[in-house]
Amino acid sequence: MDGEDINVAASADPRSGERGDEFSGSGREELADWIASSDNPLTARVIVNRVWQHLFGRGLVATPDNFGVSGQRPSHPELLDHLAVTFVADGRSVKRLIRRLVLSHSYRLSTTHDTDNFQRDPDNAWLWRMSPRRLDAEAVRDAMLATAGKFDLTPPTESVVARNSEGYTGGLDRGGQMLEQRFHCRSVYLPVIRGRGFESNTSQLRSPASPPRYADA
Repeated sequence: MDGEDINVAASADPRSGERGDEFSGSGREELADWIASSDNPLTARVIVNRVWQHLFGRGLVATPDNFGVSGQRPSHPELLDHLAVTFVADGRSVKRLIRRLVLSHSYRLSTTHDTDNFQRDPDNAWLWRMSPRRLDAEAVRDAMLATAGKFDLTPPTESVVARNSEGYTGGLDRGGQMLEQRFHCRSVYLPVIRGRGFESNTSQLRSPASPPRYADA
C-alpha cells in the first residue's frame, strides 16, 4: 500500500472515539486543524500558561508539560480561562498577550518580602509579590555594554554568517572572542553559529556554592 492514501474517519474531537466524515490522507492536517481550532480551549490555555511562566517564573499551572489529571490544578482557573479566551479573541497574538500581562498589577509588584504572606504562601502561588529571578545571559551582556557606554541600539544590516558564505565557519571566531568585540548591538541580534557560541551568552552563571576556579600561582 506504499504511496497510497488511506481513508480514515474524521472526528470533530479525536478523543471522542466517534466516527465522522471520511477523508483521504494521514489525518495530520485534520489533527492540526483540531489543535488550532477556536473550539479547542486546551491549546490556548497551554500557550497562555507558557507565556505566564516565562514572565512570572511560575505558570498558573505549575506543571506546564502536564495539563492532565496527574498534573497540578491551576492556581487561578478563572484567570487562566479569561486569558485563554482573550488570547483567541485577539487573533492568538502573543505580542498582545505579553503586553496585557506586563501592564498588570501582579507583574508590577515589587519583590519585597513579607513575613506574614510568606508563612501563608511560601511558594508565592497567590502572587503577593514578584518572585526574584535571575537575569538571562543576554540581559547581563546588554547591561554591561550599556554601563560601558558601548551599547548600540541600531540593528545590524546584514549577517556575518551570510557574509562568510556557507560552509566552514571556523574563521569567524579566529583569535578567541575577537569577533564578539566587534558586536555592540543587542544580544538578540548576535549571529548563531553552531558549536561556536559567544562566550558571554554561553557561559553559565555559577551558583554561590560553586566558586570559580583560579589558576595556580
